Amino acid sequence: MLLIADPELEDHGRLADIKRVLSQPYCLFDVFLDPHINPTTNQVDDAAAVAACFEPDLIVAVGGGSTLDLAKAACAAATMDCEGRELFGVHQVSQPMAPLTCVPTTAGSGSDVSHRAFIRDADSWRLGECISPTLRPDHALVDPSLVLSCSPQVTARSGAIALSNAVEAALGIRFDQLHEPLEGLPFEGNNPLSDMLAAHATELISQHLVATFEHPQDLRARSMVSLGASLAGAALTNSGYSMATAITLAIMNARADIVMGDVVLIVLPEVIRLLSPNCPDRVLRIARTIVPRLQTAGLQHDDLAEATDAIADCLRQLRATLHLPASLQEMGIVADDIPRIASAAVRNELASTMTPVQISVDAVIDVLHVCSGISSD
Repeated sequence: MLLIADPELEDHGRLADIKRVLSQPYCLFDVFLDPHINPTTNQVDDAAAVAACFEPDLIVAVGGGSTLDLAKAACAAATMDCEGRELFGVHQVSQPMAPLTCVPTTAGSGSDVSHRAFIRDADSWRLGECISPTLRPDHALVDPSLVLSCSPQVTARSGAIALSNAVEAALGIRFDQLHEPLEGLPFEGNNPLSDMLAAHATELISQHLVATFEHPQDLRARSMVSLGASLAGAALTNSGYSMATAITLAIMNARADIVMGDVVLIVLPEVIRLLSPNCPDRVLRIARTIVPRLQTAGLQHDDLAEATDAIADCLRQLRATLHLPASLQEMGIVADDIPRIASAAVRNELASTMTPVQISVDAVIDVLHVCSGISSD
């Protein structure tokens, strides 16, 4: 067995516990530690080389979303005998991987149930995606007690990603409106199953995330957010992401030191506002779920503007409570970055296909001005 693990497990004594359990006469194992927030193609190649040499019957990944993404990509590269950068894009993993079990130690990306992995190119440092059904792990073991040791910052960032995944899964184009999908499209479009998963995930995360931040040892709250994160990952994997993810990835490629958890809840409310005329019922449902004062309100289509404003206010308050950045400007985004980010987001063909309406570069520029706090004058 090959264990791919987050080095922080050593700090909490978890890695020693795992090694002790595995130290049995019938179990031969090796360990690869992943030291980065976003794994690089070089790390994928290194882990794949270990796997190819060791030839494990099983690969187990224990860590946050980045560790799980590394394990998925390394498992694929070892199976296909290729380099990590050859996995970028859609359906580049052409054959089933070696058995992979993912054990998340954060409640965030839902990588334990998804068929995608985020990897940085070690040369260009651009963040790329690997998306293929064969990247989905064989098993996911979600134990909320493993999340108890997360720092407040990790709790906040991972929870923000989980909530964003849950909400974005409800914003995509409907499955019956995909007229000319990309060849080999890896998503189904918004559908009754993804809606059910997204709605439950949004409820669980929005109701319990603050408790996990303010009371880190609250196992019940951790359990609810952990379940929500996995449901959100399953929902987004099923329906597909839209312009919120495209803008977030473009921002992260504009500045490589920006992490996803700091960005998503800044971008999300403005994308909701942009898309709300095309999916009003779903936006009203999101508002009733995450805005406490609207939970019993009889919202109608005429209340859409009020609902989107309420969502934006709620997420603004949530960012403040979680000590997350209030604007892109706080993270170093400047006015000159905005046109380049907007252009890159709109060029994301997969996101454009899964977004229910065509979004112009100018519209994304307007979104980015609001998100950055930088005047458009």
